[in-house]
Amino acid sequence: MRLFTLNVEQHESENSYLIAPDDAGDAILVDPTSFTVSMLRTVEDNRLYIRSILLTHPRELRMSGVGTILKVYDATLYATYPNIHGYPTTQVQGNDTLELGGFQVKVLPLEEYSRHAVMFSVSSFLFCGPAISAGIVAENGTQIERMLLAEALRKQFRQLSPKTLLFPLHGPPSTVEAELTLNMDLSDPSDGDLL
Repeated sequence: MRLFTLNVEQHESENSYLIAPDDAGDAILVDPTSFTVSMLRTVEDNRLYIRSILLTHPRELRMSGVGTILKVYDATLYATYPNIHGYPTTQVQGNDTLELGGFQVKVLPLEEYSRHAVMFSVSSFLFCGPAISAGIVAENGTQIERMLLAEALRKQFRQLSPKTLLFPLHGPPSTVEAELTLNMDLSDPSDGDLL
């Protein structure tokens, strides 16, 4: 398995990810917010074909790239919504397991936060979308929404290996261990550290 990080410079740095086999073949694209010439070159130079597109939280993502990708590739969208900008999806829900291009993809819910937010686990990689950035729980939303999201993330992270690599929409990768240890947003209120 190979993983490509496809950075997009718009208003701020955004990451999309391309999960690919060791050789040519079908690939999975995660959270494409746009589709640039450099992304197309990465796909084509590696003799890949985008067959699946995973969307962690479509309402929170700028989705300008999806239409372009679907004009170039016969790909299936996977999301919690039945359609995205008029494009039909294969609807997923938390705890589903998908077999996509030889990869097993597990859908992890964040339902305490939103019934439409999920993360996707492939091997030892977890694609988090806008839910977390290295050291910070998503900055969008109210304090209550952020607290609910932090609780949902704590719940999911505790079920994963500490060495699991986290790939967010914004910012650098991290690990479950680093986030549970260093991320103040994820400190457990039951530890008694809060006044």
